[in-house]
Amino acid sequence: MASNEASIEDLTKLLAEFHGPSTSPTRRQEIQILLVNFESSPNAWYHAICYLSMSRNQYVVLYCLGVIETTIIRQWLLLSKDDKLKMRSFLKDYLHENVMDQPNFLLKKAAKLLSLTACFDWPDQYTDYMEFLKSHIFIDSSNNSTNLRTSLMGWYCLKSMYESFLNPPEMISYSKRNELQNFLRKETTTFCGLLCSFISHLCGDVECGNLINLSQSYLLRQNSQLNQNSQHSLWQPLLIFLESLASDCLTNSGTKCYTLTECFECLHEVLKLWPGQPDLLVEILVLIFLFSLIGSPQCLSACVEAEVALALSSHDCDLLRFIGLTALTCLHELVEKRNVDSLMTHQSSFVFQLITCHLNLASGRIVLNKISTQNGGNKFNNNNHDISSALAMDRQKQAKCDDYEMKLVEIIRCILPSCLKFVYINNNLDSKFSMDGLITFLQAFREFTFFTSNFETYLSCINIWSSVFESLQFSTYQSSDCLLSNSNVHRILSEFGNALFSRLFYSESSAYLDTLDYDIFENEMLCVSYPANNENSLLSIVFPEEFHTNNCQNNEPCEYVVFIRESLSTFHHLVCLLPHDFTVLLFQRFQCILNEYTSLVNSTGLLSGVFNYPKGQPVYRVHWILRDFASIVQVIGFMSEKFCCEKYQEYGQQILRALMYCLRLNSVIFPALHNINERLIRLSFVEVIVQVFLVWRALIVSGSIGFITDYINLSHNKIYLSSTECEHFYSELMDIFQSFFKPLKDTTLSSSSTLISSRIIYSCTQFFNCLFTSSFRDIRPPSSIIFNVNSRTFAIFNSIFDSVCEQKCQTSINYNILNSLVSSFLFYLTSENEPTSHLSNYNNTNDKQNKWITIRDSLLNRLIVQLFLPNLNQNNFEIAQKQHITYLSLLNHSILSLENAKNSTRQLVYTILINSGLMDNLVNCLLNKILINNSYSTNMNSDLKIRLCTAYLIFLATFVRILSISSNSLSSIPQLIGQIIHSLCTTSSLMTVSNSFSIHVIGPIIDILLLITHQKIFLPILKDTFELCICVFLPILSTIPNAVYTDDVQIIHQLIMNACANNSQLIQQLFGLIFTILSNNFSFFFTRNTSDINISPTISSPVMNRSIMSRYSLNNPDIFHRVMYIFSVVLHPEQVNSSLVKFIIEKLVHLNASHKLFDLYDFNKSWLSVFTTSIFNLLIDNKHNSCKDTLTESVYYFVVSFTHLSCPQNSNDPNRNNNSSNDHCTINNNNNNNEHQSNGLFHFVQHFLPSYLNTVGNLDNSQRDSILSCFYDTNQREFYTKDITVFNHCIELLVYNIRYYRTINLAMTTVSLANSHT
Repeated sequence: MASNEASIEDLTKLLAEFHGPSTSPTRRQEIQILLVNFESSPNAWYHAICYLSMSRNQYVVLYCLGVIETTIIRQWLLLSKDDKLKMRSFLKDYLHENVMDQPNFLLKKAAKLLSLTACFDWPDQYTDYMEFLKSHIFIDSSNNSTNLRTSLMGWYCLKSMYESFLNPPEMISYSKRNELQNFLRKETTTFCGLLCSFISHLCGDVECGNLINLSQSYLLRQNSQLNQNSQHSLWQPLLIFLESLASDCLTNSGTKCYTLTECFECLHEVLKLWPGQPDLLVEILVLIFLFSLIGSPQCLSACVEAEVALALSSHDCDLLRFIGLTALTCLHELVEKRNVDSLMTHQSSFVFQLITCHLNLASGRIVLNKISTQNGGNKFNNNNHDISSALAMDRQKQAKCDDYEMKLVEIIRCILPSCLKFVYINNNLDSKFSMDGLITFLQAFREFTFFTSNFETYLSCINIWSSVFESLQFSTYQSSDCLLSNSNVHRILSEFGNALFSRLFYSESSAYLDTLDYDIFENEMLCVSYPANNENSLLSIVFPEEFHTNNCQNNEPCEYVVFIRESLSTFHHLVCLLPHDFTVLLFQRFQCILNEYTSLVNSTGLLSGVFNYPKGQPVYRVHWILRDFASIVQVIGFMSEKFCCEKYQEYGQQILRALMYCLRLNSVIFPALHNINERLIRLSFVEVIVQVFLVWRALIVSGSIGFITDYINLSHNKIYLSSTECEHFYSELMDIFQSFFKPLKDTTLSSSSTLISSRIIYSCTQFFNCLFTSSFRDIRPPSSIIFNVNSRTFAIFNSIFDSVCEQKCQTSINYNILNSLVSSFLFYLTSENEPTSHLSNYNNTNDKQNKWITIRDSLLNRLIVQLFLPNLNQNNFEIAQKQHITYLSLLNHSILSLENAKNSTRQLVYTILINSGLMDNLVNCLLNKILINNSYSTNMNSDLKIRLCTAYLIFLATFVRILSISSNSLSSIPQLIGQIIHSLCTTSSLMTVSNSFSIHVIGPIIDILLLITHQKIFLPILKDTFELCICVFLPILSTIPNAVYTDDVQIIHQLIMNACANNSQLIQQLFGLIFTILSNNFSFFFTRNTSDINISPTISSPVMNRSIMSRYSLNNPDIFHRVMYIFSVVLHPEQVNSSLVKFIIEKLVHLNASHKLFDLYDFNKSWLSVFTTSIFNLLIDNKHNSCKDTLTESVYYFVVSFTHLSCPQNSNDPNRNNNSSNDHCTINNNNNNNEHQSNGLFHFVQHFLPSYLNTVGNLDNSQRDSILSCFYDTNQREFYTKDITVFNHCIELLVYNIRYYRTINLAMTTVSLANSHT
């Protein structure tokens, strides 16, 4: 392109076409190639300068500035002094000439380019750079818009200077980089002072008073009541100043607002290097306070007349708001961890008063009156009732306030931990810390927490309070008196607890709670179809599409559930901190709401099987009572441990009896719930019943219930009932279970009550499961009670058992209910029922014990014979394969429930499964119906066959893990698993694209294989497992149509690249399995040679290393080298997933730590240099910065294992004298310590590095020698120590030098090539 009017017109058209919405992607790519080629030409910057002088088009300006930026970054060091001066002069003139009419983003871009030139040339060749900045910043900025725009441009330059000096271009040398950053650190205080002076100057034209002094006066009056209202003298001039900024938006395009925002953005950059000294802290905090108020929603609402407010655009409002947000960002930078302690030590009162003011404004404690210009002047108007004013105020309050509130919360999160430190030491040391300011601040924060309407803000505040309570609880162990009942901290915490407790109940907080989504009131099917806690069940793995469809709304908890969870967790921490303040309150509130619930039930007629609305009670009041009872029950579940101590035992016992009464009451009203026509009330009753079941589950899981057997040795970690209540307790529970399980007798749940019954019955089964599988033996129902054949308890137990055996599992609801009950029965009937202490009143003779065992064995046989055998045989398989999988899932889950059982229990279940013939049935189904190649299996749908294979693979893996009593009893299992894996491989290879292997099944299969990699049975199937992972899973994860694995390196490369890009999580899971196999079955790959077992201790280290290498021989080299190649492809520069790179590197290092992999011959020779080279390439190419530290630190572990085998032959340049570098880099091996590391470093420096540098392009020989010398000369003595930090520093410097020289040489090559054509 030539620098003339015709070419500028062509460029304008080209850029307009490129950005046009109708341009096709192909055409846009063609234009991009043209633009990039022009940008890469060496003289492009000259043409760009000419175009900038001729055009005002924003596309052209932005593109030309980008061309200049590319030249500065890549070619600046190669330009002549005249060219550099010409470019700098143009940029300065361009900024000065266009300061008034160019958009701000273009001025920022030009300022950035000028700062980049300063990175290279300042202070030697660009001596007036700082003078240029000062001349544009420190002018009379209050006179006119021209001066303001000029100052704004100066602040753009200052901010760009900080950004560029902190992160200079690659061509900047290491020493120059340090020089620039040291300058910034040295001048930080100076720049802070200049910023403060300039910002203060912008406030100087306010006629009503000195805003800076008024703001400081406000911050100093921390205990003044005047600060808590709008009568303080600060507010009127502040709002008038804010009104002038609003007018500036309308009349002057917001120039002053932009200038103020940029000043605070500059301050934010400067504060990043703040040394933490108290200098200028007061001035900085005062300015932050003043301008953060300007952006607060409350001030914006009160500052302007209605007409002005309505005239402001959304952009203008955002501009005003952004001033305050940027000021708060500066405060956030000040209170971050590195500075907060120093700040709170010197200026805690200012910080507290600043934040407290914002909190009081946000929570309504300070209400600002609106300014009116009536009667000839600016006055406060206390009668703001006109509609236009209300509309303006509402608009300002509601628009984008969330960022403002969240920024306040983040600041509070930073300062509170530091504040608590001072609280602990307040009575011991003479500190400047303001305790009064802290108390006022905590009070304001408490009010703000419950005033905010933003849900995310509320959750953040609650989490902060929770952290405070945990920290204070720790302080109580250090004899801190901050929580004494008469202390201010105690008062605030007590008030917070009361407010939080009230927030949980509709009767007190319905306005807030009604705003939260609660999905149980949106979809009655939730929590009954494939519940979330069964998402890893065999059935959900084999049929993931049904599971995900039914649970599409269950992935994220609803707002109400999150609210209850976080609020109760915080309240629990507070009750732990102040138990005496809230325990009795909880009990009293529980009794009160229970009475209301009981009265409601009695008045509705539900006890008689009908439902009538109680007279005089509106629907919302009925709903409130039910929701409040559900809430208080949840609170009791969270706080049950507080009633275990001796002081509150009586309360705990009363609560247990009340909860038992609730179970009885709910069991009576349960059959009548379907008569409630009002959906909201019906679901509220369901929620109450479910929450009662949940609190019982919580009590059992936590072991909070016990029976008194010895008054002397009570541990007071339970709520104790009398031992005489034991039998009645369990018999009453069985009666309740019978009432809720009555619908099970219908074989399948009736449609009329499905939605009501299913969730309640499922919750009841969870409670039943929890009770009968409890790990606390003193709460698990004793055999003497359950197996007493003459008792009503046994009759109920047997009736429920019969219902389970007769059930037909045809729906997801049936499955979930049966799943819990079947696993409950299997666990309880096989667990050891030894006599427990709370049954000492029973005379357990041997005859009774034998009788119970007989009953137990009979029930076990019935469970297998009646439930599983009819549904898990070949005949049933031919009729319904999906039902076969369903019952196999039931059996699998039941066996999983025995994971922590004793060997005797697992032996019993194993024996029953074998002797009953159930295992033979399953094996025959697998061999004769699934794996065999007959007409039946041939006609089977391939997708169904894969599902069946997956189901049996999961089941057999569970069988091996849980019931593996002896290796002899499992002799056929490895062969079966191997056949399943082989069938998966074969079936997958024959499937069409439209009927491909489900990607959802891969993750669960990998998880199952992970569980058995350490088992002895895994060795026979190891090859098949690798075949499945590499040849089947890898092509599927690549998502390439019709992809097939072959040993062609290009195909493997493409498969790995695509899999990493499209299924990174699953491919990492796959790699994790491979690494686990390598670690757990290392002997499969490397066998120890018997001839090298004894090695003389006098052998030297090099010989010892060779002995270690020869001590092991590689088996299965094809698999090993294939796996290593796959890992090496992940480290290819084109692979973009950083987490996978980090994962592979960390796993290799871990494998080396456990098995000395890097020292073994085959890896050392074939792969050590490959992986080391890949790591260096990633570092030098600046790839994967997120795992840069991992890459750098891993080099050491590879390097120390280098030998002559690891180092490739030098690809010597014939024109290069290779001895030149070696003369500088000879490692002295006289040190006998750490000989292994020294030898590795010797080979690394002497052989690998020279060879590697020869492969790095765009380096000449002298540069390679310089890089090697610098690497070795840097702290060379520390090479022999185990100080990895020093070595890592050397690696970082090596990488930096390579990148530095290569960047310079690339730029020189570009220039020379261009000059050769001119």
